[in-house]
Amino acid sequence: MPTVDLITTRFGGPTNWAYALSNAATGTPYTIRVHSAAARTLMSPLWTTADLVHSVLPITWRLWKKPLLLTVKGDFRIERPIWRKLYPLAIQHADRITVPSLFLRDALGLSRAIVIPNAIDVQKYKPHQKQSGETLQLLTVTKFWFKGKAEGIVRMAENVAMAMRGARRPYKLTVLGEGPFLQSVASRVRHLGLPIIFVGAALPQPYYERSDIFLYHSLHDNMPNAVLEAMASGLPIISNSIGAIPEMLTHRVDGLLAQTDNEYIAYLQQLVNDENMQRQLGQAARQTAISRFSWAATLPHFIATYDALLA
Repeated sequence: MPTVDLITTRFGGPTNWAYALSNAATGTPYTIRVHSAAARTLMSPLWTTADLVHSVLPITWRLWKKPLLLTVKGDFRIERPIWRKLYPLAIQHADRITVPSLFLRDALGLSRAIVIPNAIDVQKYKPHQKQSGETLQLLTVTKFWFKGKAEGIVRMAENVAMAMRGARRPYKLTVLGEGPFLQSVASRVRHLGLPIIFVGAALPQPYYERSDIFLYHSLHDNMPNAVLEAMASGLPIISNSIGAIPEMLTHRVDGLLAQTDNEYIAYLQQLVNDENMQRQLGQAARQTAISRFSWAATLPHFIATYDALLA
């Protein structure tokens, strides 16, 4: 059975993705061994006993002659990880490259990259059931580690305040996520007088299950897992058209994509007052998550890439 050494970061989204990929590969011809400890990742160019190395980190040189697959998860020029300067050389040295979206492939000029979307375990997310309470539950989930995402929450809160002005039904906006920009965002939106609660870090599944509408807004993004999770939970989604989100959602089929703040406000007003649209968009979003963004849908593309590298 061929083995793959999957080199990733010590924590965060890439690490979660790596372990999920390893678990999903159980029962396939490949054994994927995840390496995230700092000492092991630093030593990765020196030795490996695997048949193939799959790395999320930029490997610019190596003593072994095994095939190397590089997965670029985000725009390193904007997100600026400490190893960002190594990516151009690592891209040259990789035998194959994958990215999660057409948007990222084009933004980075990686014409030879294979697009394999992010995936989630859809079975972890229960289909949304319409809440019986009178209060409309609005939810957003983001990371306050990036300024563009944090600014997006401020813009979204302003749009919600405009859209829900004079609303006949009481509502609450819940914000999940942590990071250094959290407190400044909470302070900046306080003057809006919104019924808003910042939860911080929390397991998101219970919040998806008891929410009615999922809102997303960011000024910098690629393929946010929070949107995939909301889709898998069968929630109707409104988002600005940023990054790869137009590759994830089709406007008025399984979500609402706003090109401007005025559109965002109008879509929210429409969706709040149309429970039939809420149900239809949510059901369609879950089906899209299953058919395009589950591990069952994306894993075969990684297996095919491994096969081609070892052929």
